[in-house]
Amino acid sequence: MSTLAQGVPTPTEFAFYKRNVFVGAFGPQDGSGGGVYRIRRGTAKRIKGSPHAVAGIAWHNRRLYVSSGNRIVVMRRWNGRRFLRKRTIYRGPQGFSGFTGLAFGPDNRLYTGVALNDQTDEKADTGPFARSVVSLKPNGKDIKVVATGLRQPWQMTS
Repeated sequence: MSTLAQGVPTPTEFAFYKRNVFVGAFGPQDGSGGGVYRIRRGTAKRIKGSPHAVAGIAWHNRRLYVSSGNRIVVMRRWNGRRFLRKRTIYRGPQGFSGFTGLAFGPDNRLYTGVALNDQTDEKADTGPFARSVVSLKPNGKDIKVVATGLRQPWQMTS
């Protein structure tokens, strides 16, 4: 076993494109210092303009999808150093606890877990999409609940 790189603060998920390795980083618990990092030649470098406190990333159709808090952001037009375009495709409603890991399914939908609300860990959570896995189209439309009753669905896999 060998080390791919060091210096990624709380790595959460990996995505791959050609010879690029991207790593989502949550950072410290206060939400600072995270982002999306690119690993190259044993060095981790934060990609300028990436969201902070990243819980999940997924590469799909030449785009990097990123979950950060209550948002899912799509970054595109990778030029080898940074993404030239970025936009939020979905923002959770009021009281939403946030998204976790991301993965695309065989149905071309993006799947993600809904983060645990720490205030309701031992009691019922009535927040939007609480304790569930949801899916949505790559453009952020048509969100659907696909599983419920999960304490903290964290990372997805395809």
